[in-house]
Amino acid sequence: PPIRVIREQAKSRKSLFFMFFAGITSLVVFSLVLSENLMLSILVLAAIIVLCILLYTVVWLLLRSLKKLKNRLSFYIRSPSQSALQITALALGLSLITVLSVLRTDLLERWQQQLPEGTPNQFVYGLPPFDLKAFEQQLKQHGWQSTPLYPNIRGRLLAKNDVPFSEEAIKQNNSLRRELNLTQSNQLPNDNVITKGQAQFNGVGQVSVESKTAESLGIQIGDKLTFGLPEGNLQAKVVNFRSVEWESFSPNFFFIFSPKTLDENAGSYLGSFYVPKQDQPKMITIIQQFSNTVFIDVDRILDEVKRLMNVLVKIVTVLAALVGFSGMAFIPDFASMLWAICLGMG
Repeated sequence: PPIRVIREQAKSRKSLFFMFFAGITSLVVFSLVLSENLMLSILVLAAIIVLCILLYTVVWLLLRSLKKLKNRLSFYIRSPSQSALQITALALGLSLITVLSVLRTDLLERWQQQLPEGTPNQFVYGLPPFDLKAFEQQLKQHGWQSTPLYPNIRGRLLAKNDVPFSEEAIKQNNSLRRELNLTQSNQLPNDNVITKGQAQFNGVGQVSVESKTAESLGIQIGDKLTFGLPEGNLQAKVVNFRSVEWESFSPNFFFIFSPKTLDENAGSYLGSFYVPKQDQPKMITIIQQFSNTVFIDVDRILDEVKRLMNVLVKIVTVLAALVGFSGMAFIPDFASMLWAICLGMG
């Protein structure tokens, strides 16, 4: 009956509105989660919306022009707005497949090519203090460039100025919910820049804090921080803030203490070094000699990331192709149904 057809059309409009609303909402949330930057998410979404509007407008104008020709093709364009919407969605899907196919691991490879020659590609973690000299001798013997080997002691930040952090602060800051890698050194890493406070340590019991961590925890110069270590609690005075380049492939720390503040023999050592490709087989001997130490091969991790990206691109391409083919298969069926209705109504 006609009334049933009208009701079905009303239902389809409601479902179409719900589909668009759910899609846009999920896209906004997904962008915010990935970028963690509201302004960047807004700009990207605005660019996508502008692109969709331009593409839809061009297709709609083209279909209206074709409809005016009054030929057999014009029958399939009885609703230029709906057809333009379908073509726009299909074009965006095909463009996504094209972008994924072209890029794939291109960004990762370009990023690797931009890294300076000699950028560390191996990390050493958990090196026992009694193996320190032997390991440094091996690095020197092979001529491998390395960062300083930093003493590493696990500890928790417990209080500021003898006042424990609140439960709310602990929930909001991941650095308060887990153990941190703590170190001591008279010289800061090369890519660390002092943003506030004195440039050098001038005594025992002082600590340098990463600037973003200090901001999130409300730490000020001169505050006294309490840390929980395996051998007991330790207090240190904040003397400076520093910015950290976390992408530098060098050891970085939220908190760096002045020399002789920590017991170096209470933990282990960590660092990074560069092994040329021709020397990669020598790493087998190094790993066997220092069996109690963890070695992390950055090149292998990046190769695995590339492999996973290729797999994901293939999966997304197949899914997008299936969606596109299903949409294309639906259009002739819809047109045939419309033709049958028109014939039935005379």
